[in-house]
Amino acid sequence: MWAKLITVMCIALIALVGCGWLAGSKLSEEEVEQSQRVLISVLEAWKTGQAHTLSAQTPPIRFQDDDYMAGWQLVGYQLVNPNQVIQSFRDVPVQVNLIDRQGKPLQKTVTFQVGLDPITVQRSDN
Repeated sequence: MWAKLITVMCIALIALVGCGWLAGSKLSEEEVEQSQRVLISVLEAWKTGQAHTLSAQTPPIRFQDDDYMAGWQLVGYQLVNPNQVIQSFRDVPVQVNLIDRQGKPLQKTVTFQVGLDPITVQRSDN
């Protein structure tokens, strides 16, 4: 009896995943474009020394990155997969070029996640 119950539950779970019910809703094309704009605007703000103004924008953007908080300056960046569809809370790899307070350069690949409600960009590889 338990075997039948477990089998039925597994089939139901597979069906729910297959039809996308458990995977969450897909973003509209507008939301995908907004996610990309948000990520690029945050990276540009960091690069130009304006990341501290993001929370004062309308709507505000929450930005969380340990390297930024530690005082590293972003001098360049590149999306690792420029054609990647940026979806909410999915990892987006970005190659960043940083300089610390003493002028020491560092290049590494990090991942960010973008959220739209509220608008958030956060490092996900910390």
